[in-house]
Amino acid sequence: MASTRQRYGVDATVTGNKTLTAADSGIIQNVTATATITLPTGAAGIVGAVYIIRVGSTGATDGAITVNVTPGGSDLVNGNGFTASAGKGAVATNQGGGLTEIVLQYGNTNNWFIVSATPGWTRQP
Repeated sequence: MASTRQRYGVDATVTGNKTLTAADSGIIQNVTATATITLPTGAAGIVGAVYIIRVGSTGATDGAITVNVTPGGSDLVNGNGFTASAGKGAVATNQGGGLTEIVLQYGNTNNWFIVSATPGWTRQP
């Protein structure tokens, strides 16, 4: 399988909290500081949209970075062994020197699906 860089090739550096929009679909969000990334709500007309969130830049030693990926509104996040719960997403901490990444796709009304995730992603408490 091709890496997300090979498949998508476009990056955006994120240094703080960010709310994603439909225009961010397919763009790798390189999060280089502790932040909360909020996914767009399904009402945004985004069925099939794919969002890639990478914690720490590729191969960098950014230090400990914790990223929360939170669904908008009462949307659910399914997959990766998660028990879906309204408004609960995923969280990961990258200790530096490696790549932590999650790929999500919006399926239908109120449902995000984790397409892939490196080890370390857990459901938000």
